Amino acid sequence: MEIGGNILHRRNQLGITLSELSKRSGVSAGMLSDIENGRKSPTIRTVSQIADAMGVTISELVDETPTCGRKILRVAERHKLVDPETGVEREELAPHFRCRGIEVVLYRLPARAETSGFQPHSLGVGEHITILRGAIECYVGEEQFELHEGDSASYEPIATHGFRNLTDDICELLLVIDHRSAR
Repeated sequence: MEIGGNILHRRNQLGITLSELSKRSGVSAGMLSDIENGRKSPTIRTVSQIADAMGVTISELVDETPTCGRKILRVAERHKLVDPETGVEREELAPHFRCRGIEVVLYRLPARAETSGFQPHSLGVGEHITILRGAIECYVGEEQFELHEGDSASYEPIATHGFRNLTDDICELLLVIDHRSAR
């Protein structure tokens, strides 16, 4: 995964030091250095913190290549981010929508796995989730709700949020993040 190089590239574009990024993201400078140099694989939560601190989306850190005009994305071409601690997988399904302010992401959560708290999004960002397989508990701040195969929910993730697989099998969910009305 080229995420370390992408983080370094973005940090250099912003003209910020490891120390400054550490302060903004809450991730230690040592961990950031290890990630940038490919010595450690970050958790999805850590990538979320770094992305938020840099003012970009997780998808932009995973794949900085502009793909606005492309309409076909083969399975082998998708960028997958695998959380080394939980085995949770994240794949962007429609990178060409990113230039329109929309992320379309597939998550696979192993049995009983959970995504650690994602950082709150800016006011106006919306998320829509559909459970393709299994069942999850979704939380947004203090609010918690269960979703089962075929269920959908839309919400504003203005608080820490995440998902937990309630089953002893893999859970798959489709997540659409709409940044178009972000303030």
